[in-house]
Amino acid sequence: MNPYKPFDVSLSLWSLGILHSEELPEVATEAICQGIESPTLVQLASMSQEPQPELHGMFEQSLKELGLRKPSVSEAINLVVSAYAHQVCDDNVEPIYAAKAIWNLYSQHPEFQGLYGVFGGLASEWDDMPALREKLSAEIVALCHALISSGE
Repeated sequence: MNPYKPFDVSLSLWSLGILHSEELPEVATEAICQGIESPTLVQLASMSQEPQPELHGMFEQSLKELGLRKPSVSEAINLVVSAYAHQVCDDNVEPIYAAKAIWNLYSQHPEFQGLYGVFGGLASEWDDMPALREKLSAEIVALCHALISSGE
């Protein structure tokens, strides 16, 4: 069972610069549905889903109103990777999708390559060796289970 709420993951993706402004109204709407609410978050949920740089400021203001802080890069990456691992183990996400997403994260933040670089290798093999995809999927699932077990 994935212990992470979608808002926690969205907050982490936002702090990593992965969420675009046009995605923030939907994030705000989902947060409100989860019982997370502040005046600015309600206002943000009503905004159009078009690129608007000022929405990032609104999102940051809503965090202040909620008493939340922007996670550090390390906290955000670890949370997102762990959330992907849980989704794979819960059979909610295809293993290759998670491996490629994790690979993308560490490629933007190479200081985490030692922790998560193996996902990049498996994703690369997936693309290069279609005959091994079933085996590679099983390896990704096993890595996700190990990641969860280790508490990373």
